[in-house]
Amino acid sequence: MQIGSPDVIVIRADVSNAHDCKRMVDQTVHHFHRLDHLVNNAGISQAFMLEEADDIAKSQPVMVN
Repeated sequence: MQIGSPDVIVIRADVSNAHDCKRMVDQTVHHFHRLDHLVNNAGISQAFMLEEADDIAKSQPVMVN
């Protein structure tokens, strides 16, 4: 029994960087010859109390997610 995909690529990228996002799509299309769908499942975590946040709009987790 085989688990997982036999044809996988790993691409390191910063999803908050437009150049990296374009590079991910380009590398995927180059490898698989197409891109059927894309799921943005990136995220980071930072624990803080909302009352202690300086500027929630500039918080990195908010910007990434």
